[in-house]
Amino acid sequence: ATRIRPRSRDSSMCPIPSGTRASQGSVHTGWPDSACMVAVPMNPRSTTREIGRMLDDAKVKLVLCDEAGAAQVREAVHPAGVPGHGRQDVADCRVVVDGTDPLDGETAFADFLSSAPDVDPAAPNDPEALAVILYTCGTSGKPRGVMLTHRALVANIEQTAAIDPPPVTRDDVCLGL
Repeated sequence: ATRIRPRSRDSSMCPIPSGTRASQGSVHTGWPDSACMVAVPMNPRSTTREIGRMLDDAKVKLVLCDEAGAAQVREAVHPAGVPGHGRQDVADCRVVVDGTDPLDGETAFADFLSSAPDVDPAAPNDPEALAVILYTCGTSGKPRGVMLTHRALVANIEQTAAIDPPPVTRDDVCLGL
């Protein structure tokens, strides 16, 4: 299995399963290093080709998907349908599935969580460290990854919180895609 290290890129193209801590699209599983992982959220409606391109471009080492996205993720990671015969950059990408049985070389989300130590999330040591890569819609060409730091995410929250009257209240529901 691929070892997930600080600054590894993890991708999620599914609703965050219950029992996890979600922050700006990233899943925190309790591993001390996961606070330093880079989130690469993906649209569940992306095509296999688009998913493969984003996984390649971002050098993703871990992808979380539910049953609705499992087929596209599997094809993107292993185009021939055979683990180890995928694209050069994503052949070692670890696939974690929720809501469906894992295939050989994949991990069930419940097993993924159960192997995580019980620790609290930690703030990153470097506020300028990369936190998330968001892909544009690609209306003028191929989607491009927009890299945001932890400091940029905090600044966005602080700027939004400073608006009077607040644009979002505790009664609002926000959907992040």
